[in-house]
Amino acid sequence: MGDTDIKIEKTISGDTISDILRKLAEEFENGEAFEERFVPVEALDFEKLKLEFKRKNGQTRFKMKLKPLTVIADGDTLASESSVVSEAKPRYKSLKKRMKKDYKLIFNTIQDGSIPPKDVVESFISDSLLMITYPGYGDEFYDQYAESVREFQRSYDQGLVSEMRAAIEKVDKVKSISHNKYK
Repeated sequence: MGDTDIKIEKTISGDTISDILRKLAEEFENGEAFEERFVPVEALDFEKLKLEFKRKNGQTRFKMKLKPLTVIADGDTLASESSVVSEAKPRYKSLKKRMKKDYKLIFNTIQDGSIPPKDVVESFISDSLLMITYPGYGDEFYDQYAESVREFQRSYDQGLVSEMRAAIEKVDKVKSISHNKYK
């Protein structure tokens, strides 16, 4: 969570979890305090809300984390910067999973002497170029990987399976060296 996030922690002895949830629901629904205010008024418009209840020694520990919406000058709301980045850029693990599937299809198709489907190749190349923007996952191999992917793209554009095979093997070699070091 970021700098503007709101964190509330309380130890509650008398209230049940359902009472607390009803109070929170009332506050969010009406924007008005119900007995003791749990949520600051400025946080009623939020992007992310996380509630946690823990019971220990007859007491309940209540934690709430809120990520408020960012308000821009003209009054429109905008999701926080971190969520905008995450929407524009998939999680690294998700990206790698998608790339693995595309790569396997491309590699096997070329090894069988055929030209892989254009949409799969375009997706793989696009994802490859996106992947190398993630820091900390083999940065020292990114330039070499990008060059091997560009070489593969050139051979694909020419439609020569023998050149595609040589190029995809270079991609595979760089990928293997990086994975051996970082996996």
